[in-house]
Amino acid sequence: MSLVLTLASRNLFHDRLRFVATLVGIVFSVVLVMIQMGLFLGFGRMVTTMVDNASADFWILPKGGQML
Repeated sequence: MSLVLTLASRNLFHDRLRFVATLVGIVFSVVLVMIQMGLFLGFGRMVTTMVDNASADFWILPKGGQML
């Protein structure tokens, strides 16, 4: 094990309360990112559902509008 990893592990595991607080913070941030990604993907699916299920062969858009 290299010196850097040895020092990092000793520093991290020396104070268990700080280690637990750090892990809780990391898990909380990952959960928030996953919730945000779920909302983003769900919103995108909800918006495109109407276009995907429409039986239109021709779309009329305003000038400068674009269909993705």
